[in-house]
This record gives sequence, C-alpha cells and structure tokens, in this order.
Amino acid sequence: MVLFHTNQIGEPGLIWWEVLIVAACFEALYLGLGVLFRHVATKKGVALDAKRKKAFARDGNSYAVSLLHATVVALRSLKHLYDLRDAPLWPKFNQLQYGSPTPWAQGAAGVEPTNTIFLAFLLYDLVHVLREYPRLGSVDTIAHHLGFMVCATVCGYNRVFPWPFSWMAVGEVSTLPLNLRWFLINSGRGDTVLMKMTNTVFAFTFFVGRVVLFGLGLLHMWINREPWVLGPCRRVAGLHFVVGLFVAGYLLNLMWFRKILQMGRRPPRKARSE
Repeated sequence: MVLFHTNQIGEPGLIWWEVLIVAACFEALYLGLGVLFRHVATKKGVALDAKRKKAFARDGNSYAVSLLHATVVALRSLKHLYDLRDAPLWPKFNQLQYGSPTPWAQGAAGVEPTNTIFLAFLLYDLVHVLREYPRLGSVDTIAHHLGFMVCATVCGYNRVFPWPFSWMAVGEVSTLPLNLRWFLINSGRGDTVLMKMTNTVFAFTFFVGRVVLFGLGLLHMWINREPWVLGPCRRVAGLHFVVGLFVAGYLLNLMWFRKILQMGRRPPRKARSE
C-alpha cells in the first residue's frame, strides 16, 4: 500500500487530500489515546501528584500525539540532511524533478511526505490550541504554527527548498525531551533525577537544533542565495515572504531559548501524595 500519492513531473508537490487524511489520523489517535490516559490516570502509581492528575488525564493524549509526530519527523529529517549533504546548491533549493538521474533526486523527493506529515500535524494541533486557548499554547504557539504552515504550503506545493526544510524540521528533535518533561511534571515526577537529565537534554537539543543548526541554515541560505534568488525559485509566489518567516521563526526560537534558560533556574516541582 502506498501511503502518499506519487507525484509526476509538472504536478504540485503537495496534495491537500493527503494532508487532510493525515490530520484526521492524528485526530483519531488523539481520541483513542484520550480514552487510554483517562483510564491509566486512575491507576495507583501512575499519576503521583493528586493536583496534576486531572491535567495528566485530560492532556496526556495531546502530548503523546506530539511525541509521535516529533519522532517521525525528526528521524526523517535527519535522513534528509544526510541524503542531501553532498548535493550541489541548485537542487538543494530549486524545484524537484521526479525521474531525474541525479543521485540527489530521490533524497530530495523524500522530503515531500515528511512535509505532508508536518503540515497535517500543524493543522491538527492548531485546531486544538485554538479550541483550548491558552491552555495548550499561547500567541507564540499560534504564530509559530501559522507561519510554518505557510512555509510548508508554499514550499511543498512548488517543490522548492528541500534542504532548508530538512535543517528546519530537525528542530523537532528537541520536542522529544520537551514532551517527556511534561509527562514527568504532570505525573508527579518533577523532582527526579530523570527530570534533571530531561531538562539538560531538552536545553541541549533545542540549542543545537533550533539555535545553532537553524542559524547556520539561514546563514547558508544568505551566502548561497544566488541559486534561489536567480534560479527557478524566483517564479514562486510568496517565496521571499517564506524566507522572512524563516527569520521570524529563528527569532522566536531565540526568545524560547531565553525562556528555557530561565526555566532551568527554577526550583524542581515536588510530587504530592494522593
């Protein structure tokens, strides 16, 4: 069974019915996990903090879906970076052509299903963030989702920027310890050794992926701007706006990293007995 439609030369690289189907799968998983978390939260030894048990039962499914998405996208994006590492500048930025004999064509084409998964999750998650506002995310989360939805749509539909997408999406690695941190806190394990390790891993992966790698990616785009400024990319409507959103996203990452450093100075959350 082929999960994603195989696009041909000249066809758009983003198929909306695929995005909606994947978003519906995320929603179905969210509903199924909701039943599971409401059940396990009642079990002794799972949610140790009585005051946080309600949040654990209510929102655990949301963070579990986010964890699954981040795992898939992070692993696929690391592979994209590896596959495209030696590609010339031109195919790293410009439109993909299926059937090309170049050794980088298959690696670049693999970005498209990842982009579909990424966009579908942002769509699914944005609906929940807005519905539960501000419990699952505030204005910065909404801005992040909307901005990268525009990036994923413009670049995915026009089959451009496979390399920038790869280094941008690798930032999802830091979402893994972020979600683990939520589970530890809301299960009453906020003062454990594992929590301290998770905080360290989260700060490290966020810094490497969303500050260093993202920043180097933007610098690489600027230094090597000729292929996408003068190449076929110049005909893509809204592409320069996308580049501006990349810069805005990086500034948001810097703001978040500052909050992470401040968070690291706070005292640990103690568990409370039921």
